[in-house]
Amino acid sequence: MSWQPLLDGVILSAGLIIAIGAQNAFVIRQGVSGQHLLPMALTCVSCDLLLISIGALGVGEFIAASASLRMGLV
Repeated sequence: MSWQPLLDGVILSAGLIIAIGAQNAFVIRQGVSGQHLLPMALTCVSCDLLLISIGALGVGEFIAASASLRMGLV
C-alpha cells in the first residue's frame, strides 16, 4: 500500500480547513468572546471532515465509474 494518496488527502484537507473563510471567522470571533468554545469547534471540525470525506469519496467513485473521464484526466 502506498502512503502517498493518504498524505495527499491529508494535505489537501488541511489546506481546505485552514483557509480563512466565513466559518473560520465565526470560530475566531467565538474564541475571542469565549462563548461555547468546545461544542462549536467540535461541530465545525466534524462537519468539515464529513463534507470533505463525502466529496472526495464521491468524486473518486464517479471518476472511477466513467471510462471517458478517466481517459480525459490522464
